[in-house]
Amino acid sequence: VWSSSGAHAMSLEGKTAVITGGASGIGFATAEEFLKGGVSKILILDLGEHLRADQESQLKSCNPGASIYYSKCDVSNKSNVEKAFRQDAVKWLGTIDILVNSAGILNESDPAGCVAVNLTGLIECTLTAMDLMSKDKGGKGGFVVNISSIAGLEPMPFGVTYSATKFGVVGFTRSMGVSLW
Repeated sequence: VWSSSGAHAMSLEGKTAVITGGASGIGFATAEEFLKGGVSKILILDLGEHLRADQESQLKSCNPGASIYYSKCDVSNKSNVEKAFRQDAVKWLGTIDILVNSAGILNESDPAGCVAVNLTGLIECTLTAMDLMSKDKGGKGGFVVNISSIAGLEPMPFGVTYSATKFGVVGFTRSMGVSLW
């Protein structure tokens, strides 16, 4: 992977990755780029029963030698998160090198649901993955990428709950970066 300045940032060659919200949008585009970058195994978590055939084909074309897995997971449901990470990811990936939290919704008519997916789900996924990545518990360490939004930096009056969740993502991520984890 190369940074926008052209400097070498990090190699994805042979790495494993989990991407929440990976069946569409930013999550799907991230999966494509990770596969092009050499990720050897990727687990996509999303709400559908499975990836569509055209999605599987599109991802496979990015890296024909990679293993691509899918697990239905509602990140707002802690037992779904536990199963997806502690069972599916461990079984299919072995270890997790990279977690990308991309799942998110903008639904002002369901504030609790918006908070559950955008913030609580992201926190649960991060903490669960970090536990599995922990060198003290047999992991190899790893990286967590949390997707937020400009709405997490600037007020968004037409989406106040969404904006609050994205401010929360920024605060959580910044705090994790300086904590003793």
